[in-house]
Amino acid sequence: MSRDRYVLLGLGRSRSPWFGDVALWTTSGAVPAEFHKCLSASHVRQRLSGLQPHSALIVEEGIADVDRDLIESAKRFGTPTFVIANLDNAQEWYELGAVAVLPADLTPALLLQTLSTNAQIISTTRTDDTGTIIEHITERQGRLIAVCGPGGTGASTVAIALAQALATDVTEADHIVLADFARNSEQAMLHDSPEVTPSVEEIVELHRHRHPSIEQIRDVTFGVEQRGYRLLLGQRRIGAWTAMPPSAISGAINGLRRAFRTVIADITADFEGENEGGSLDVEERNALARLTASQADLVLVVGTTGFKGIHALTRTMRQVVNAGIDAERVVPIIVRTPKRGLERVEIAKAITALGEQGTPSMKWNAPVFLPDRSVENALRDGVRLHKQLVSPLGTTVDALYERTQHTQQTIAIDAEPQPVVPGSLGSADLDQAVGE
Repeated sequence: MSRDRYVLLGLGRSRSPWFGDVALWTTSGAVPAEFHKCLSASHVRQRLSGLQPHSALIVEEGIADVDRDLIESAKRFGTPTFVIANLDNAQEWYELGAVAVLPADLTPALLLQTLSTNAQIISTTRTDDTGTIIEHITERQGRLIAVCGPGGTGASTVAIALAQALATDVTEADHIVLADFARNSEQAMLHDSPEVTPSVEEIVELHRHRHPSIEQIRDVTFGVEQRGYRLLLGQRRIGAWTAMPPSAISGAINGLRRAFRTVIADITADFEGENEGGSLDVEERNALARLTASQADLVLVVGTTGFKGIHALTRTMRQVVNAGIDAERVVPIIVRTPKRGLERVEIAKAITALGEQGTPSMKWNAPVFLPDRSVENALRDGVRLHKQLVSPLGTTVDALYERTQHTQQTIAIDAEPQPVVPGSLGSADLDQAVGE
């Protein structure tokens, strides 16, 4: 499929008439374009540096950050700048590098004329590596495992240990990716990565207007040879979510599942949405965590011992369920656990009780206990983590994944219409069937 149109960036005052008019024209089809509103000059630069090309940048006179530097930044990325300004000041803007100066009472015809003269149309034709247009896409989906925790529990380290565990099988090596979807991304630091790009920002941008090939997706990740998996770096800025729309995030998650047999996502345990807090901005800020949790085959929630640690763990598990995943897919992971078996039994009982006695009542999976082992040296040196941390995770995830898949297949079979054996229906059954 092909759809050629202009791709516009806009920076203006939210109450300016032209800002809303351009959005309306592009949405209604009066102007064949996509219009992306930016919150600030830094937001503009972030979008310009992404993988998606842009036809033009439209800015408004009088905004402090609209200056020569911003116009030059757009020019470096091949994007001309149009300025909404008093026409008496047009010469000043041309001297600063603007390509066109437009009045505030802009019309669709004037905008189209300016675009046709000064901007390029962006093509979204989707092709594969041989240049063949892709009409139908039916590709396999790898499993998705999310890892999170209430904070300070070592969830990112557990995600590393799980990736190493699943990559132990030589047939799985290099087919597993650890994706850093956390808001305060730390996987680059934990892997001592000298690179900061490409990252999750690039892979989301890659899926905004195209269906990338598996090779293109894998090229955004880095190989972790010592542990056998690949790594997708996290956000470079905490505010990067403003340039990652939920639809593109969902596409990126699906793309990773096409390219890898297993995707392990390190996410932030914050699932608040518009329904909970009344803020759409908060929901979009948490889109990476919300969408990952809702699509995950399993969610591992990492907690610590002690009454405070167990309370925070079960509270987070309930938040995960509220984000759209069945309780049977949520797995509690207890780190730095005591050696005594009796203490572990008491912890398991407490987790079960907090699940059953809560509102609504929930039945959790049995917790996985990880021993207290130092990981500082292994992370610093980039070597494999201790086997006692790794093995329980791989065994549990494989077993629970197989169980959930079997449950799904059973439900699907039960839901299918069953043939009626001749003679099996009596007259009473027939009367009931026709409502007599």
